[in-house]
Amino acid sequence: MLRLNGTNSYGPTIIYATTNLETWTPIYTNPSTTNAILFLDADSTNFPYRFYRAVAQ
Repeated sequence: MLRLNGTNSYGPTIIYATTNLETWTPIYTNPSTTNAILFLDADSTNFPYRFYRAVAQ
């Protein structure tokens, strides 16, 4: 489970995933919020390892 504290952004937060740190794929978009964002990647078991990054728009 990934937990992000609320952002100060007025736009959405996009979570990206990758297995090679080169090709990033958006897997989740959350509307703008000042609350915590909780995300569970149900597809993570399909990969031997996976990395994530979050970007506030």
